[in-house]
Amino acid sequence: MKLKTIFKICLCLGLVSLPLNSKVADAQSDAIDQILITVDGQPITDSEIARRINWLEFLARDSGQANFSKEAARAQAIDDAIVFRLLVARANTIGVFVSPDELLERTNAIVESNNTTPEQFFGDLEAEGISTNDVQQSLTESILNEKLVQRVLLPRVQIREQEIDRYIANNQDSFQPEEQYDLSVIIVSESLSMTFEQKQFLRQVVGEIKYELERGVRFSDVAAAASRIDGIQAGDLGWARKADLDPNLAGELSSAAVNSVVGPVSSGGNTFFAMVRQRRTGAGLDLPELQELNLARIVLQASNAAGTEVNAEQLDNLRTTILDGGDFSEIARVYSHDSTTRKSGGDMGWATEDTIPFEYIQPLSEMEVGDISPVQQIENIVFILHYRGVRQAAQEERLRSFVRNRLRSAKLRSERANWIDELRESAVIDYRTTF
Repeated sequence: MKLKTIFKICLCLGLVSLPLNSKVADAQSDAIDQILITVDGQPITDSEIARRINWLEFLARDSGQANFSKEAARAQAIDDAIVFRLLVARANTIGVFVSPDELLERTNAIVESNNTTPEQFFGDLEAEGISTNDVQQSLTESILNEKLVQRVLLPRVQIREQEIDRYIANNQDSFQPEEQYDLSVIIVSESLSMTFEQKQFLRQVVGEIKYELERGVRFSDVAAAASRIDGIQAGDLGWARKADLDPNLAGELSSAAVNSVVGPVSSGGNTFFAMVRQRRTGAGLDLPELQELNLARIVLQASNAAGTEVNAEQLDNLRTTILDGGDFSEIARVYSHDSTTRKSGGDMGWATEDTIPFEYIQPLSEMEVGDISPVQQIENIVFILHYRGVRQAAQEERLRSFVRNRLRSAKLRSERANWIDELRESAVIDYRTTF
């Protein structure tokens, strides 16, 4: 069984398994288990790195990465262990934790997405040398990472409407119906770090691949053999949109017949071979469904954190007044500290879900239209929400939401990398052995 969902979750976040505390909870963590690194005094042991390597190698096998070396797995395992210690320390500081219920919900979702039973799911993993604890620990790290992104990084990332307008104008073609290809590929990649001899070797391999394909050897057999060589990736790519492919390769595919082989196609440091298994005209961009919400709020802001308790009590009294029949809008005009909505009686208007702060979305999961939320708090601000309505967003808003999320994801990746660098710089990382 291919456990693609686990692979995507864990590998894209760059995290692997470890309990959600800063010490390794393992019977092997004793005097025999060598401490390799400490991060602000917290140990990373040899047995933990071994477990992480085992997990990474499993993910690589599951995704068909034949050239994922032991050295690469060890380097990533060490980096993941360090990063996790940094994230846990930050999470503890700001009160971010993963509850057993959250872990159970995520685990059940993973099992369901693989269309199997828990017994079969974890049994298949055990056969691969992966314990139930390994999976649950990895999912715990993923949830923690998501929470920290929401709490720390998302507020840093702002997407201006002008950015969305510019992206749509510059990428009109990608939103139109276009050709799609079901492909098998061989990609030979030269990197700047390679020696002259290594590059010469890969160029010889390109010639041998071309010769084998021209004399009629099956593409899948050539791909399987080539994938064992460092610097070469090969296998079934599946359906790919023309816009998502390398432009030089896409240009050659435009006139290629089904079951024909294209290549070699050179582009930068890459050389491509591809076999077109099928082709079709896609229906254009498949936009996800999107809701718009109509909310109103009353906000009280304290001059310091100590004042939030007084404000919370006052706001809870106002909420009781509203529940007893008081007019939300009139109370907002009198008491709310939010200058942007006070004059309109707290009305925030209609907005798509992706533009509403996470702290506002969270309490809505327990509410129905017409409800007033319990008092919520963000640092020295307390607020209540009036959930006034929900509707499906129009096509134009769905497109803007799609672009907004794509831009946000790109910025978040960059922001997360910078944030991890900041955490590294402020931590004391002691390498106790040479790798």
